[in-house]
Amino acid sequence: MRVVLADDHPIVRAGIRMLLAQTPDVDIVGEAETAAEVLETLQCVKTDVLLLDAVLPGMRTRELVQTIRTRHPHLGILVLSAYKDPHLVLGLLKAGVNGYLVKGEDMEEIVRALKDVQRGKRPLSAEIVTLLQETALGESPSSKPDPLQTLTEREKEVLMLMSEGMSNEDIAQRLFISKRTVKFHTGNIYAKLGVKNRTEAVLLMMKNQKG
Repeated sequence: MRVVLADDHPIVRAGIRMLLAQTPDVDIVGEAETAAEVLETLQCVKTDVLLLDAVLPGMRTRELVQTIRTRHPHLGILVLSAYKDPHLVLGLLKAGVNGYLVKGEDMEEIVRALKDVQRGKRPLSAEIVTLLQETALGESPSSKPDPLQTLTEREKEVLMLMSEGMSNEDIAQRLFISKRTVKFHTGNIYAKLGVKNRTEAVLLMMKNQKG
């Protein structure tokens, strides 16, 4: 089985790669860190299953999945993510992912899920099944989660400085990082918040603060 790993954390990819390397019938044929890299990699290598994080820089993951489905209708897509938001999970399932596992599952379960996806099944972590059931029954603790909670501390810092009217260059100087790194963080922010530009991101932040 040919697998492409897509996660924006190199350490996570390295850990998964190391563990999957011990599985004889699984071959890692490519890796990607951003949505654009996912699309490029899938164009270049033959792949059976894409192991995908729920949030990647550069594009809303739901849109990414829809694009992949258009270009590669028979590709298996398994999400492996720390995100447990029922709205995110449902959105990705509707967009066309075949399964959703929560990070923390043991490697045997991940390998089993990869094989299930290849066979056309829809594996879900038990925790995700419970979450979806609670949501369907109206028992979810929050009907509309705060998307700002998905941001890392650094991304929150960048967003706060954006709200003060700072340019990417100003933010880079304030945080002692490169402009390229700032641009990377802003891409993550837009993707996680589901917005297209800094104005929309700042407005969403202000709206949530008022709420």
